[in-house]
Amino acid sequence: MKSPGNKTQNRSQTKGKTSPPIRISTIQQSFNLFCEKNPTDNTSQNIQQTEEKIPPPPPDPQSTIPSASIWFSKRFFVCSMMFACYLVTAITRFNISIALVDMTSAKEYEIGNLTQIQLPEFDWDSKTVGLILSISYYGGLLACVGGYVVNKLGGATGCAISLLFIGITTMLNPISLYYGFYVFLACRILTGICESFLLVSILEVSSKWIPQNERSKLISITITGFNVGVAIVHGLCAFLANGWGWPMIFYVTGALAITTSIICFILVRNQPSEDKWISEEELVYIQQRTATNQRKQVVHPYRSIITSAPVWAFITARFSLMWLLTIIITCLPLYVKDITHQDINKVGIISSVPNAVCIFTITISGILLDYGKKKDISVSQLHRILISGSFLISGVLFLSAAYFGNLIVSLISFVFTQILISIVSLVTQIINISIAPNSNSVISGLGTFAMSVSSILARSITGLMLEHRSVEEWNNCFILTSGVSLLGAIIFVIYGSSEAQPWSVPTTDTSKQKGPNSCNENRC
Repeated sequence: MKSPGNKTQNRSQTKGKTSPPIRISTIQQSFNLFCEKNPTDNTSQNIQQTEEKIPPPPPDPQSTIPSASIWFSKRFFVCSMMFACYLVTAITRFNISIALVDMTSAKEYEIGNLTQIQLPEFDWDSKTVGLILSISYYGGLLACVGGYVVNKLGGATGCAISLLFIGITTMLNPISLYYGFYVFLACRILTGICESFLLVSILEVSSKWIPQNERSKLISITITGFNVGVAIVHGLCAFLANGWGWPMIFYVTGALAITTSIICFILVRNQPSEDKWISEEELVYIQQRTATNQRKQVVHPYRSIITSAPVWAFITARFSLMWLLTIIITCLPLYVKDITHQDINKVGIISSVPNAVCIFTITISGILLDYGKKKDISVSQLHRILISGSFLISGVLFLSAAYFGNLIVSLISFVFTQILISIVSLVTQIINISIAPNSNSVISGLGTFAMSVSSILARSITGLMLEHRSVEEWNNCFILTSGVSLLGAIIFVIYGSSEAQPWSVPTTDTSKQKGPNSCNENRC
């Protein structure tokens, strides 16, 4: 054994020697050690040799996927499928308006020199026709339940199932009429319920697949599907009715919904991490630029959602938006017919112009909004200006239509209002995802519920106000619509916001676990 004296001697000898090279694992540690201890030049050389052995950091995902690659990516394909979902929604919602014309109209057939008149297949009065046209909106009252269901199933699964049942109930419309009028109404209600679930599911998919820096651009592409559907539904349904009869309208549009459902089942997943066809680079790119929680079983802060002022501003904006849209769709043909006594065929051409313009307006607005993000413009302030300004101008346009009572002024008011509310529709959908990324299905359900209530009230109140369809009654209708639009502008300019709320931080059951393997919600 060595004596204590020998140990002391060894220590003194060690002090005179140069310390061995300091081994570090990162550049930051070597720099901190150099600043604190100020080692000798020999140690600095060793540090430089260590730095050369350290591999360079991985490249930024944004540099690996340039912005131009969006058009050839999986996320763009998913947005294209959401475009198809919106298109199918518009076609299956408004196909009944063309079918009713053929179902309730007398037909003339020429046999030789004789003209034979066939009586209408269904002798329904105007109240019954109005009930059929509006009954599907009552199904949207269950949109709140749809938000809960979609959160459990996932967005892509919700889209596929909703489209499947939309197609089935649509194809059952002609058959249900032979079993009773109320069976037919039940089919229309089921179609409305599935459509509300579909709208919630589309936003759920968008929140998981669309990066924040591309959100405005891609969402603008998806929602133009609804405008395209509205633009083509009349011509498509008229072609089918004239060639094969009104039942073919429901069979073809129902088959279109089922086909889209099958494609969603096969090619679209609830979130990028579940997709086996997505590249690793794009997966990292999306995950680092989406604020949603990729984990399941998210616990929604329902009390915070209900008491949030920005959420209620969003709900009010959706309510005012649907009120204006309902008035334009339902009142424009009646106004031309009752007040100006002009040919109703002119309205078809005029009504198609806003839908065509809205397609370009929404797309350009989405591109400009993303451009504003790159220029560090306050996105929340920009959204507040767009929504409040659109509602304010729309209110002024309806007041001018009531004041002047002129056909040209009224038509210009209707056209520009539809263009403005298309911008509101885009911005509110962006806000729906941004305000609470992990609870957008719940908030979307509330917004869809508000839109259904707005459509029902607008149709009912307008029907009561236009008892005789006089000029004074039309002016009162326009003044009421202007008030609803101005109300949406005032509430949103005060309480509206598109910033993520403090209560929207992800909270899951797994986040309550403790220990070294628990997941930090800032990292996940």
